[in-house]
Amino acid sequence: MLYVYFTVSVHMDITYVFLNHCHYISALIYAIHTHQTTLDEDRELYPEQFKLPKGVYEVPLAKPCGILFEEIEPNRGVYIQDLVEGGNAARQGILKPDDVLIGVTAIQIAGAKWERRLIPARKFGFDLVVGAISSNEEKWGCNNVILMVERPEESNRKEVDKFLEFFEPPPDTPWKLPQ
Repeated sequence: MLYVYFTVSVHMDITYVFLNHCHYISALIYAIHTHQTTLDEDRELYPEQFKLPKGVYEVPLAKPCGILFEEIEPNRGVYIQDLVEGGNAARQGILKPDDVLIGVTAIQIAGAKWERRLIPARKFGFDLVVGAISSNEEKWGCNNVILMVERPEESNRKEVDKFLEFFEPPPDTPWKLPQ
């Protein structure tokens, strides 16, 4: 019998190892379900981390998002220049031109492990934003990308930056920018 080792890393480094290749699909579905349960548990355990500061919006979007991003300064953040008419973002009705992207979900792959996490994106350039968005693929169980935006006219920048510290990725990730 052929055995293949699969490891699916889920939130908080909880790892499930599945030995028999026949169980891969059901194992992946279980891991995705467990990931959602973990998120729900986290919402209960850490409610302060799920309460968005004033002027911050979190939006799950199907891809293609239908957003035209433009860099604020080269490699120093992007904002929404416009929404594609009839696109997913425009139909949802939450995002607006001039919203600043401050967070995005991204997939990190390390060997046989993968992890989806929300990462701060205030200092990302255009290419890194596109890479993060496109990493949310169906093969990783992602049917959307989650964008977190700040509306500068409604928000307190210091409060938002303090909130984002919780989501700062570890130093060994491709999404961690040099200081």
